[in-house]
Amino acid sequence: MDNKFIQSDLPTLMIKVLFDNCKWYDKTNLYKETKKYYESNPNYLNIIHFLFEWEVLLTNSNFISVMTRNDIQYIRCIFKPDKVTIENSELFMEPDSEIKFELDESETITHICENKKIYFQSNVLNSFLLKNFPQYRSVYELLIVNRNKILPQNIVIFINTNFNFLEMDPIIKLVLIKNNEKDRTRKNQIITKPNSFLHNLVWGIGFVGISSLVVLKNPWSFRYFKWF
Repeated sequence: MDNKFIQSDLPTLMIKVLFDNCKWYDKTNLYKETKKYYESNPNYLNIIHFLFEWEVLLTNSNFISVMTRNDIQYIRCIFKPDKVTIENSELFMEPDSEIKFELDESETITHICENKKIYFQSNVLNSFLLKNFPQYRSVYELLIVNRNKILPQNIVIFINTNFNFLEMDPIIKLVLIKNNEKDRTRKNQIITKPNSFLHNLVWGIGFVGISSLVVLKNPWSFRYFKWF
C-alpha cells in the first residue's frame, strides 16, 4: 500500500476493501481498513469525508447490501458469495471501540464548504448531517444555533451550494412564503439566488415583521426567534 492516494480516491478504496473481503463491515472497521491505504499520506483521509461516503454507500443498493445487527449497521459487497446470514456471527466484524466518530458542527460545515466538489448538491447531505448531529431537527437549525462558530461566510457558501437539496422545516417555508407575499416580483430571485433570504436567515433581518404570524401558526416555533 505504498501508493499515495488522494482525497478523491476514498470512495473507490472503501469499495475495494468491501470487495476484497466477504465479511460484513461496520463503519469503524471499514475506516480502519481504508486508513491503511493512506499511511504514507494521512492528510488526505478525513473522518468527515469518510462518514459522508459511508452514507453514500448505504444508498447504493446496486452493489451494496445493508444489514442491522445489534443496532449496528453493517455493509458488504453483493458481488461476494451469498452464504452470509445474520446467524453467521463470524462473518461480522466486531466494532472497534477505539475509533470514535465525534464530529464538530463548525468543522464539518467548514470542511464541506472547502471541498465543494465532493459534496456539491448531494442528495444524501441532509441525512448525513442529521444522522451525525441528531440533536437538531433540521440542517437550518444546526446552522442557526452554531452560526457564531461556523461564521456567516461559510453559511452563505453552504446554503448557496446546497439550497435545492436540503430539507426545509416549516419555519423556513413560512419565511419564504411571507417574503414572496411582500414582494412577488422578487420570487424568482429568492428561488434561484437565495442570498437575500440567506442574509435574513443568518442575521435575523426581517423576522420581526413575521414573528407574530409564525408563532401564531406554530407556537412551538418561538424557540427559533430566541436565537436572534
